[in-house]
Amino acid sequence: MTASLSGQPATDNTTPDPARYISEPRWLSAGNAVKVLSSGAQVFPAWLAAIEGARVRISLEMYIFSADLIGQRFATALLAAVRRGVRVNLMYDFVGCRDTPASFFQALRAGGVYTVAYHRYRFWRPRFWQLLRRNHRKTLVVDGRIAFTGGINISDEWMAKVDGGGGWSDAAIQVEGPAVATLEAIFLRTFNRRARKRARIDPATLPRPAPAGETRLAVIWNRELLDRFVIRRAALHAIRESRERLYVANPYFVPDRGVIRALTQAAARGVAVRIVVPSRSDARLLDMAARATFGRLLVAGVRIWETFSLIHTKALAIELASRQITVNCVAPGLIRTEMIANAPVEEALKMIPRTTSDVVIMDIDLPNMSGIECVAELKQLLPSLQIIMLTVYEDSESIFRALKAGAAGYLVKSAPPAKLLEAIEDVSKGGAPMSSHIARKVVQMPNFPRSI
Repeated sequence: MTASLSGQPATDNTTPDPARYISEPRWLSAGNAVKVLSSGAQVFPAWLAAIEGARVRISLEMYIFSADLIGQRFATALLAAVRRGVRVNLMYDFVGCRDTPASFFQALRAGGVYTVAYHRYRFWRPRFWQLLRRNHRKTLVVDGRIAFTGGINISDEWMAKVDGGGGWSDAAIQVEGPAVATLEAIFLRTFNRRARKRARIDPATLPRPAPAGETRLAVIWNRELLDRFVIRRAALHAIRESRERLYVANPYFVPDRGVIRALTQAAARGVAVRIVVPSRSDARLLDMAARATFGRLLVAGVRIWETFSLIHTKALAIELASRQITVNCVAPGLIRTEMIANAPVEEALKMIPRTTSDVVIMDIDLPNMSGIECVAELKQLLPSLQIIMLTVYEDSESIFRALKAGAAGYLVKSAPPAKLLEAIEDVSKGGAPMSSHIARKVVQMPNFPRSI
């Protein structure tokens, strides 16, 4: 299942209506409030808070529900909700939870949680096709009021490494408003077909959520058999409608010929197509299959990055704001790896002067003129600020414009971290306020994606 945000309607003739990227406009529902949550550090606390605040019912479906540290916390929260009189419906995938002891779910069932296993495999009646039909949805709906969906499972792999987890990067969205009813109806459609009669809920009998925001949202989901390619068709439509930028993140990026054709055609008409994959996922066979498709994409002008951390996010972003940048600042003694600005240039300009950094590493698409303008504006605000441009490719004209605007130098992202330190030292020797002895103390390097 996926959720597609269309934003606000166009207000002039020059701005395309975001709804053009939705293959079926009738799927759009207005009046939603949407919030993006990053990785388990943000998602798990939000999920647990929603469960602890539940008063009527909880609908939860997971591909993986482990009996580890975070899994036990969720089990405790669900059982506590039952004791408060909350109706709790849980559906887990039988294959996805193959490593979770049966006793874990038996304890939930004994505690009053209505528990259903999706396509439980019966070895005395083997049907291979059942192993292929899985439920990969990760959805939580509480009281028909707030919903969460995305790529995060309930497992320690999604917890931060400092908390004993795997540190996997992922994302989920929090939704309030009319789209919540759609998300719960999708859950109940599958749950009711497998639950006992007394556990079933007719979604038509549930009250409709009131508007909670101004975002139009389309909830798109696959169904079994005949409708199992709905998400693929919706993604292809959005790719074909793209005109400026197209970003893809997928840990198991194995596109078929139709998707490859759509991506290469987008690149051919001038769309900046960017794909992010982990250098090593948890499925080595899929990694090898993915790399078999890279050649055709690269030749067509698609840019592909590998990340050192495991990115589990499955995302497709079309036409992001053309003046969005990412800024990393060099502070005394280390390079701060956290992002201080991922916002329109105007907001970034307000944030940067508050820092005490002498050197700014700017990750920006150089051919985008707004990036060149940003350099000029930064130099006007802080003449002593030294700016190093990070670029994914060497475009002599674009780099010339950046240097002319006041950048101290540039660095290709594929360069090893040692090159970044060398660039900072060169800037320091060229008269930057940051002294060379501080530059030599830079020992922590940001994990910039490696360009292929």
